[in-house]
Amino acid sequence: MIKLKSGIFTALAAMGAFVASPAFAGHYEIWNGSAWVSTGDSVDLSGPTTASPAMIPVPCTNAVFTLSLPATGTTLPVSPPAKVSTATFGTSTACTSITKVLPWNVSAPDASGKVTISNISIHFTSPNTTCTGSISGTLAPLSPTPPTTNTYGFTGALGPCTDVRSTANPPPSGPAALKSTKPIRWVAVP
Repeated sequence: MIKLKSGIFTALAAMGAFVASPAFAGHYEIWNGSAWVSTGDSVDLSGPTTASPAMIPVPCTNAVFTLSLPATGTTLPVSPPAKVSTATFGTSTACTSITKVLPWNVSAPDASGKVTISNISIHFTSPNTTCTGSISGTLAPLSPTPPTTNTYGFTGALGPCTDVRSTANPPPSGPAALKSTKPIRWVAVP
């Protein structure tokens, strides 16, 4: 009986640490020009990206991902805490012809600050390839003085698409990351 109680207490303690983790409790906020808001707003993350479907590099000079917060009136926290509601790729034909299945889920930052975008599904017409999966990167402020815009630098693979990443614009100047149009931050709740 003592071993059973000890096991239960150990399991409950582990669950408490898991639930209290900042990756699971909190929400994103966007600076709307006068205040931080946690619902009913969105921010664009834009910049150059590249992917290699079927080992053929397809650089896109202007990708724009719209990160949307939950609707106004939503009780927080929610899962996922944000979504990519629109995504466009430009300016070449290979990029503008990419089709997407949206929305993509945006995770809370993990303990190391990584943010994962999951449920990604994109289709390239040339070469004829569908790439699915998740990509992780770091959402970071451009300046230590808030409010400041952010960067989201990512790299990884989406199934048959290798070398999926944000790139510098133009290389090698600037960070290899998408830039936000408004400041965004993660707020952990106890």
